[in-house]
Amino acid sequence: MIGVRCCGFSAVSAAFALVVVAGSAAAEDQALLPEDKAAMETCLKKAIEDFKLPDACISAIEDPCMQDADSTVSMFACVDRETAFWDALTRQSLQRQRDENSEDLNQELDALQALFEKWRDAKCTYGENRSDGGSMAGVDSSLCYMTETARNAIDLTYALDMEGAFELEGEN
Repeated sequence: MIGVRCCGFSAVSAAFALVVVAGSAAAEDQALLPEDKAAMETCLKKAIEDFKLPDACISAIEDPCMQDADSTVSMFACVDRETAFWDALTRQSLQRQRDENSEDLNQELDALQALFEKWRDAKCTYGENRSDGGSMAGVDSSLCYMTETARNAIDLTYALDMEGAFELEGEN
């Protein structure tokens, strides 16, 4: 079978793409629920098969969860669930790159990741500080953190350009 290439991945690899996981510092303690993993696996696989960017899957867990959120606490929980997914994908993709890179490239990768984290944290804090305050400012900041973490995870995973790059290993 000839694989059609899109977004750095072949349609064949997309058919077997599974899932990723993520999270913020708070979300690292958030266990990845089997239904969240399945939802993200399905979304990522479909996005690649349909020649769409995986960015289309940002909020695939958070958005449906928010539909049932009845307090800011439950909103934070929705965001944390998805952030945990993207954080795990980030860790996995960083490790896969480190395994392939030279020591010099790993130093560059670590510096790049540190700069990203500093930029993301500053961006999301700035947005929170510009708001009028209140509990929704924190939710908005968490959404910013989730979204930027997702974008970084996707970028790091694309850099691998390997079959199964979006498949999460050792989770659930």
